[in-house]
Formats: sequence, structure tokens, C-alpha cells
Amino acid sequence: MMKQATPRKTISFSAEAFEAINETEIRWLGNSGILLNSRGTYIMVDPVLEGFELPLLNDMPIKTEEVPKPKT
Repeated sequence: MMKQATPRKTISFSAEAFEAINETEIRWLGNSGILLNSRGTYIMVDPVLEGFELPLLNDMPIKTEEVPKPKT
């Protein structure tokens, strides 16, 4: 019997992941999404944090309202 592949348990984080750091860090957002923080410049690639119409196999690592707004 084949089983469904499932990801490891989600590692949660909060707004501190968006602060300036002295290196480059990549955090998995689940599915194909990542948060890349390089010395305080951050890019979210394919972030699906809410509103997905199919059931997801893992919890999201951060809530949408915890993502800081970009500074202008």
C-alpha cells in the first residue's frame, strides 16, 4: 500500500525573520514558497499563506498579518 508523501513538521517564525541580518537566510514557507532574507533585503517567492482552495498537508510557518509591510 502506498502512502501520501507528507512534509516535516512546520517550523514557525514571526516578524523577526524580516529583520536585517549579516548573512543570507532561506526559510521554507511550505509547498514551493520560500522567504529569502539577504542582509535585510527580503523576497518572498510563491507565498501561499492563506486562501488556498485545496487542503494543505502542512501548517503555514507565519500568519499573513505577521508579515511586515514594506517600508517606503
